[in-house]
Amino acid sequence: MSSPLFLSWNILESQAEKRLDRFLSAQLNISRKKVKQLIHHGAVRHNSHIERAGSTVTTAGDHLQVYRPLLEYHQSMVKDQSPVAGNIPVLYEDSHILVIAKPSGLLSCPVAADDIHTLSLLSQYEGLFLCHRLDKDTSGAMIFAKEKLCFLKLKHLFSQHKITKKYLALVSPVPKKLSLKKKITIDHALTTQVNSFGKIQAQSQNSVKQAKSLGPMRRAITHITLTKYLTPKVALLECEPITGRTHQIRVHLEILGTSVLGDKLYGSGQWQMLAQNYRELFRYGHMLHSAALICAHPMNKERELMVHAPLPNYWQAILDPGNRGY
Repeated sequence: MSSPLFLSWNILESQAEKRLDRFLSAQLNISRKKVKQLIHHGAVRHNSHIERAGSTVTTAGDHLQVYRPLLEYHQSMVKDQSPVAGNIPVLYEDSHILVIAKPSGLLSCPVAADDIHTLSLLSQYEGLFLCHRLDKDTSGAMIFAKEKLCFLKLKHLFSQHKITKKYLALVSPVPKKLSLKKKITIDHALTTQVNSFGKIQAQSQNSVKQAKSLGPMRRAITHITLTKYLTPKVALLECEPITGRTHQIRVHLEILGTSVLGDKLYGSGQWQMLAQNYRELFRYGHMLHSAALICAHPMNKERELMVHAPLPNYWQAILDPGNRGY
């Protein structure tokens, strides 16, 4: 059964004994080369495990899944691998600024030469400047400048904390320190580099000895409000990071004793105890969404720029009371 995030197939007897890449090429009506790219980027699951070889032969009863967002990116590519216009929803655009709705699973900028990322899918815009980053699995509003002067002004607004950033996070367990509609502030310095496990580490401002042992640190501040209890195990939070450190919201939530649903790096991972059909929704990502960006327009201070990013459709499987299975 397919879901908002996945296309799924159960292999029948008549479909068995075929190479996986040939099967998916026929089912998806794409070339085997594109299937190979999907496999390379971890978008194909075979019996609940990420598949790494297109030459794998299917057997009756096998279960295959393809991650929809990455499939849609590949389907939008033309023969020379240049992306065509309209791959990513545009939330706001003028002669100076572009704001997009970044999907979960898409890199803000490339790590390796062949990575798919925001700028590679926005090549119809020449000379875009990346003004900030979202984690790969974070969806939502992301702003670009179309010219260097606007880029410099936006970077200044970010550095002076004059851009309001509002995120929505689905978390489990519900933090004991939070009360409905009451805002709290987490003020814990963060390391500037990830450790050997790929994690940013945090330390409160008053523990100088331990802070030194962790290496260079920078102050990080996040306002967090519990906006809704979804169940005794799951809550919807609004997070407003004042600073913009790597993994900031996720680390600060870990300090509160919780984690974003689907976050495999930070927190206790108690979200994995939720019902199987809901764990599947964030198997490839986490439920953190950049919901709004608000600031004075960098090229016209008399104008306010206020951009809201709608929630991805698959969030409704969690937010809709009739669909909860946990």
